[in-house]
Amino acid sequence: MAIIIREHQEQQRKTSGAYLAQCRQDAGLVTSQVAEALGYQQRSTISQIENGQGKLRPDRWAPFAKLTGVNPGSLMARLLFWDYPEIFQALFRDASIEAAAEVINQGQERGTLLPMIDARP
Repeated sequence: MAIIIREHQEQQRKTSGAYLAQCRQDAGLVTSQVAEALGYQQRSTISQIENGQGKLRPDRWAPFAKLTGVNPGSLMARLLFWDYPEIFQALFRDASIEAAAEVINQGQERGTLLPMIDARP
C-alpha cells in the first residue's frame, strides 16, 4: 500500500512540475530567470521542481503567479490539489480545482486567502 501511495505522490509532483514548466514557458521565461526572481540560489532548483523532484514552496506561489502572469487562485488551487491533497480536501472537500480557484480569488479580492474560513464560527 505504501508503494502505491508513494507512486501516486510522485506522479502528482510530476504533474505539478509540468504545470509550472508550462506556466514558465508560456511567460517566455527560462529557469534561471525564475530562480533569480524567486530567490533560489541555483537555477537547478527550478529544473528539479519542474521534473517532479521537489515542490515549489507555498511562500513562493504568489510571486511565481505574478512573475508568469498566471491567475493566482488557479495556481494555488492546482498546487494544493497536486502537492498537498490532504489540505485541499480539508479546505474544499470534493470541489473541483476550478471551484477552489474561484474561492481563493474571491478571498484575495477581500484581503483574505480563504473567505470560507473567515466565515466559520
